[in-house]
Amino acid sequence: MVGAIINTGNVWGNVPEWVVAITAFVGVILGIRELMNITKEEQRAAEAQEFQQQIARADLILKIDSQFESPSVVLSRMAFRSMRNRCQKAVDTNGLSNDQARSKIAEEFSNRINKIWNTAKEITDNDIEKSDSPAVKAYETHNEIMALPNFFETVGLLCREGLLPKDDILCLYDQAIIPTMTNIMGHIKIRREEVPYANPTYMENAVWLYTEALAYSDAKLSPPKVQEKLNGVWARSRLGKN
Repeated sequence: MVGAIINTGNVWGNVPEWVVAITAFVGVILGIRELMNITKEEQRAAEAQEFQQQIARADLILKIDSQFESPSVVLSRMAFRSMRNRCQKAVDTNGLSNDQARSKIAEEFSNRINKIWNTAKEITDNDIEKSDSPAVKAYETHNEIMALPNFFETVGLLCREGLLPKDDILCLYDQAIIPTMTNIMGHIKIRREEVPYANPTYMENAVWLYTEALAYSDAKLSPPKVQEKLNGVWARSRLGKN
């Protein structure tokens, strides 16, 4: 698990701080689960420990958000937005519904990043020695754009492993996750089927997080009574009472 976090060095920044924050968060949860047959005095201790869990949760979320606002991810968000805007201008969306227009823009986006990747993946030692090499420039552009999806890949993995609170992540980032992943799904498909080095699990955690974000976003638009019930379930899950 630590290895997975270390591999995201240029996205996450200070690795030891993440290890400490996540370890503290998980440790508090495990401590609460071990409290059995509690007396009144132990009840007060349990309540205090539950409060500490919420503090640890808040501290962890703040650290995650600081990474989302880190220079590398902010630069990636800008590059992503710039390419999406160029794609929107390049395609004809007249007469299309919003869903159809977004689908067409996403197709153009994936086509463009596929072209960038096709150039980048041919990089050689000779290219590395030339700063103006098309392969080097393509590789840098690809890495810059994909830093944002890579952030969601790491966050998705930590959520799936129970090391991050999924509901909090979706509450904060669902409207960033959805457009980001929508626009690269075509590229992900290409990378998963690429010959001769296919990667069937490429971005699987980011795709999982994308699926969860879509469901979460749909739930927010549910009728009031359904939404009220969902909010109740969500609140209970935050308190560890589900």
